[in-house]
Amino acid sequence: MKVALLGLPLAGVRLDPFGMIPAMPTALPALAAWLRRRGEEVQVVDGFGERPGRRFSPAPGLVARGLTPSELADRVDPMVDLVALSVHSVAGDTVAIETVRHLGRRTAAPIVVGGAHPSVLPERFLEAGARWVVRGEGEPGLDAIIEGSAGDGVVEAAPLADLDLLPDPDYGVLPLRSYWELGLGHGPVSGAHLTVSTSRGCSHGCRFCATPSLGLGRWRGMGAERVVEMVSSLVGRHQVTDIHVEDDDFAADRDRVLAICEGLKERGLRVRIALPSGVRSEPLDAQVLAALASAGCRYIALAPETGSPRLLRAMGKHIDLEHVVSVAATALRLGIRVGCFFVLGFPSETGAERAATADLVERLVRLGVDDVSVFVWSPLPGAAASDLERGSERLEQLCWSPRWRAMYFRYEGARVGIYLRALGTMLRERPSALLESARRIVEGRFETKGEMTVRRMLGWRG
Repeated sequence: MKVALLGLPLAGVRLDPFGMIPAMPTALPALAAWLRRRGEEVQVVDGFGERPGRRFSPAPGLVARGLTPSELADRVDPMVDLVALSVHSVAGDTVAIETVRHLGRRTAAPIVVGGAHPSVLPERFLEAGARWVVRGEGEPGLDAIIEGSAGDGVVEAAPLADLDLLPDPDYGVLPLRSYWELGLGHGPVSGAHLTVSTSRGCSHGCRFCATPSLGLGRWRGMGAERVVEMVSSLVGRHQVTDIHVEDDDFAADRDRVLAICEGLKERGLRVRIALPSGVRSEPLDAQVLAALASAGCRYIALAPETGSPRLLRAMGKHIDLEHVVSVAATALRLGIRVGCFFVLGFPSETGAERAATADLVERLVRLGVDDVSVFVWSPLPGAAASDLERGSERLEQLCWSPRWRAMYFRYEGARVGIYLRALGTMLRERPSALLESARRIVEGRFETKGEMTVRRMLGWRG
């Protein structure tokens, strides 16, 4: 069987600085390797990577980069037997639906859609013309479709029990040079980079997050030896200098993290490691952080979310803010850059709690944290808190700058105030660090996600 794997162009809401993160896809290389091991012929079309410098508007108020839905459909080989489209988030809703419609007019091959967004809202894609929507993990879902055991509609794909059985992702199917020349990614980019996944699922239940509803099950990780083998192989094959680990919960198994770090050290890999997706702070202590630093970790993102313990409980996130501060301080002493994520405007948040968040941000900046991302909460489809506020006209407006929310401009004012206060603190206490950051932004050799955000706002290469 010949299967076409399609990735979407990068899309988002116009003027949202936190959208359109040009992360290298992990699903396309992973699924291509899985299908080829099965003996299937594979065509891959990366809707962003094949034309990252091209900008277009798929609908009023939206912006995208890459191939248009029509161009994406036109690139599919007319002889394929199956077309599989990967859709990561609500940001790609319009371009995904339009791509499915164009495919329906251009190919007789049946269409399957998978990924986080269709797992939560499968009906939208079935109505647009997809024959199947895979809810859960793509590999078992595609197996069921190819082997003929899946009925039409939603395919419930059971999570893979043993991730060590996955083949190395085939990054040769991506236009890697385009990503490297772009000089941007999800984690800080200082050279040729790849994104990898070493675990799946999540054992937590944060109410603002859709991950618990995606059918991925509880957390499962590759064994440490398998991770080391995979990273070593990819570094050697593609000669990269940076590895971005895109796990939802990389540090869930403390012993696994220590074993991975020891294995990477033994291999003598000279590679920078970044953990940009947000790492749970609870398993992190001085020993784990020292191991990460010695293995080449140079960036880690933490997610304290708020300065209010009460609001953390309302969010369903069970962390100790004092421990987060301790983790940040220890990581910085070890030479690991630290980014911190915060969310304003979660329902029931008070003005005093927003002030507590601002105080926590300033405290972290005084410690040496110079990468802070402040989002405004959106009711993401599939999240437990998704029904707490309604009013968006498009799914894409469920972003980190939701201007449709009744109190949005109050939250935006608080967000701007937090950034100005953090900038003022840096100017007073660490002006040289601010100048160094500006230099890196100009040179395009980033050490934080915030530096890349500024670069994106100033204008992309290409």
